[in-house]
Amino acid sequence: LNKVAGIYGLIALLTGAGGNAAQLTLYIYSALALVALTWGIRAVNNEDPKHMLYFAHIFFADHVLNTIWTVYFAVHWWLYTPHDGRRNANSPAQQ
Repeated sequence: LNKVAGIYGLIALLTGAGGNAAQLTLYIYSALALVALTWGIRAVNNEDPKHMLYFAHIFFADHVLNTIWTVYFAVHWWLYTPHDGRRNANSPAQQ
């Protein structure tokens, strides 16, 4: 589900929802990881040990990268997002 959300994030950015470079890179990475996931599932289905080992390495790298991104966004949210109770206008329509 996380990887499919990257596709929806790219669609949202293309339709003008806004965002920053960190979000864009995460969405692009998620779309590419979705392609790698489908390749890996096919390798598991074919019971190809060499490709399954590659898939295990990709899976581990995906886990590490997602952990890094989660920590980055959590730190950004806790330290740089105001938590004073005031309403935050995220777009010109909300202003």
